[in-house]
Amino acid sequence: MAQTKPGGCTKYITARYELEISFPEGMVICDLCPFCHTENSGTRFRCTLTSEILPFHNKTTGIRCPLGIDQTTTEIEED
Repeated sequence: MAQTKPGGCTKYITARYELEISFPEGMVICDLCPFCHTENSGTRFRCTLTSEILPFHNKTTGIRCPLGIDQTTTEIEED
């Protein structure tokens, strides 16, 4: 059970946010994900969701990627 200071918070409300990310077909890689963050002047990449260091950010997704990749493709409509 969480401890609180006198007069502190005893209950929390949980909020959720759903985000859909689209990748080019055959290019589901961390480098194209908005959660891929560069550190050390672009020499190291890290996932902001899992804090995982991504040594192959431009080739694949991280081992702990929580995105639940759906292999369904969507055609781009031309005007």
